[in-house]
Amino acid sequence: MIFQRKGGEIVLNNKVKYPQISIIICIHNALEDVKECLRSLYAKKTIDFDLVIVDDGSNKETKKFLSEFIKNKPVRLITHKESKGYTVSANEGLKAAGGEFLLLLNSDTIVTKGWLEKLIECITTTPKTGIVGPLSNSAGWQTVPDMKNWLTNKLPKGIDLETMSSIVQSVSLKKFPKVPLVNGFCFMIKREVIHKIGYLDEARFPIGYGEEDDYCIRAVKAGYVLRIADHCYIYHKKSKSFTLERRKQISRRAGHILKQKHGASVVAEYVKKTRNNKDISMMRQRIKSKLDKYK
Repeated sequence: MIFQRKGGEIVLNNKVKYPQISIIICIHNALEDVKECLRSLYAKKTIDFDLVIVDDGSNKETKKFLSEFIKNKPVRLITHKESKGYTVSANEGLKAAGGEFLLLLNSDTIVTKGWLEKLIECITTTPKTGIVGPLSNSAGWQTVPDMKNWLTNKLPKGIDLETMSSIVQSVSLKKFPKVPLVNGFCFMIKREVIHKIGYLDEARFPIGYGEEDDYCIRAVKAGYVLRIADHCYIYHKKSKSFTLERRKQISRRAGHILKQKHGASVVAEYVKKTRNNKDISMMRQRIKSKLDKYK
């Protein structure tokens, strides 16, 4: 397949068409967040996508909701009686999906208008761009307008989610910053990347945290480019499956395993390059300047 960009649209073999997209959402309880995520997915739908939901051992209330939700919808539901962990679930979803572009989306996200088109525009920037993600209020080094460890930015007073998304888009220069690490909360992968490097490492990172960093490192080593869609903004509420202290604990363990697998110097280099990306830093400043005008 030959992808080209023409006036913001994706041209596939000289015809305006979006390639098949599969969205994979792994769910473990947190029902109200799940409802809000799925509601936004369909409310903001502007192009077709396939949806694969993996219910990883949720409670009866969540299972009942999901069984009702999928009725009369082209959605594939994979159900685990007991939790197998995020990474196992994500791999099951990826293997069940049929799209050219595969997107792992956290169940505690709220998407915005045109989000898929923006991610596709970014991932088709160059043939070797293999993984992309958006900006967010809480997504590691993709966080705007303020970035600190474990920080979740609230929407500024008087500004709703779509307004925030429009502000991000309006100040973006669409540089699509090149980074070695992309946060896994919204993680778009070209299928050819999976063909080349395989799936997420569920043996070393069974419950999540670190699995996307490992995958990014493997993709970069295989010659792929990773980018941030700096005109795309998605809200991330942060999972209630773990407490903040538990997330920190799991993250520290994942960091140790990453260093064992890839080497401490490699991990440190990738983290430094992502954290200190000048284009993303400039985006934060432009967003702050724009927000000041709303005060």
